[in-house]
Amino acid sequence: MPKPQKKPASVKKPTHSPAPWSCRHHADVSEIFAYTEPNGVPQVIAETFSLPGANAKHNAEAIVHAVNGHEQTKELMAQMLNALELCLDCGGLTWEAEQEAESVYKKLKKADESGR
Repeated sequence: MPKPQKKPASVKKPTHSPAPWSCRHHADVSEIFAYTEPNGVPQVIAETFSLPGANAKHNAEAIVHAVNGHEQTKELMAQMLNALELCLDCGGLTWEAEQEAESVYKKLKKADESGR
């Protein structure tokens, strides 16, 4: 008898503004922009300042890169988790679990090769 399908997880509200974030650089300060829900346009959500030993532009770009990178891999991580859960829930590797695992493996391999 087939197992009942799991209920889809409830949709959680994001803890931060969705990607893509961007930055604008000025002399000693960089602004980080993100989409904001209330008005529907990107707005300044943070500023980084140049200090001795801290470059505003590099810090802003590192923050933006981290957020945008997370957004790009979030879906793939969810697929990996689902594939692993399927393998663990079925008590063995069924055809469905094997196909899901292979699909995620190919996506990871492709992402790894393009990131090099």
